[in-house]
Amino acid sequence: MKYKRVIYAFIIITLTGVWGLENIDTSKIEIIQLPVAQSDSEKIIKKDAVKQENLTTLSQSNIINVNTASKEELDILYKIGPKTADKIIEYREKNGKFKVKEEIMNVKGIGEKIYEKIKDSISVE
Repeated sequence: MKYKRVIYAFIIITLTGVWGLENIDTSKIEIIQLPVAQSDSEKIIKKDAVKQENLTTLSQSNIINVNTASKEELDILYKIGPKTADKIIEYREKNGKFKVKEEIMNVKGIGEKIYEKIKDSISVE
């Protein structure tokens, strides 16, 4: 109980500026914000946004030929990461060239939804 009064007195004295705190120039105080670590979901969202941006900037001359594309070129496609790019390359080495674009859905990890997003950005010629 005795310390409670001392603490209250200290707070009151500090707040009223008895120690000259009211004369401190706060304009020279710099506030530093520490960097915040990104969560995995934020990284995935940013990666997908970059891929989608790359996909939308593809012109007719930049259509990716899935029969000749490198891993890095395939990775540009929407929802196609390095692992799926490896699967595409493995599929074409094992089964030969893709004959039609729809055949890419035979690669594990590429279904109808992904195919619908990438079909205008790929070719088999």
